[in-house]
Amino acid sequence: MLLKISSITLIASLSLIVPLIIGTINLREIRNNHYGVLYWYLIIYAIFEVIAWYYALNGLQNHFLGNTVIYLDLFFIGWYYYLILSDETQKKIVLGSILIATIIVIWSHFATGRDYNRLDSFALSVENIVIILISLLFFYQLLNSLEVKNLFIYSHFWIGTALLSYFSVIFFLDLFAEYVAFNKNKDFASSYWDIKEYLTFFHRIFLAIGLWFSKTPIQSNLSSK
Repeated sequence: MLLKISSITLIASLSLIVPLIIGTINLREIRNNHYGVLYWYLIIYAIFEVIAWYYALNGLQNHFLGNTVIYLDLFFIGWYYYLILSDETQKKIVLGSILIATIIVIWSHFATGRDYNRLDSFALSVENIVIILISLLFFYQLLNSLEVKNLFIYSHFWIGTALLSYFSVIFFLDLFAEYVAFNKNKDFASSYWDIKEYLTFFHRIFLAIGLWFSKTPIQSNLSSK
């Protein structure tokens, strides 16, 4: 039996097409640099999205996908920030943070006797904290360098804003992910997931804007992209 899908869920899911289209248009320029990392991240995420829809539309439990996506987020977002940060100490912080977070997430998923098809609020929270941390490192670099002429046409500003704003807000929601997933109050659970879908929509639109400005030839006073 098919589930009743809210309009915002459908819109949020389809919004992934926007950054993918823009990335594809700019693929020749971005495929071999840090934007390429983000583009392939979105490609793989789209595959997960299709699988999630298949499970949902057939009334099957798909929480294991949410747990698996944690590794995808940590790997690709960590790789992206490692490439765009210029300070070697900050690069080491990114590598160390991602490595520690991955170990903790693996432990939480497999060493605690937890059902992998049940959302893991602890693992999600660890992921969110680490991505918030490395996103703040980027903004610290950006604000202290004073290189950028116009933030609103600087691609990394939009991508960094997408990541920091999304994972900061989603952190508080993910703290209650397990509670909501198994709550018998369907209206409450529906409202919770709708909030996440609104966040997802704006997150992907900001990523799309960032990829759009990836072709801007001059983005800073001292260097190009």
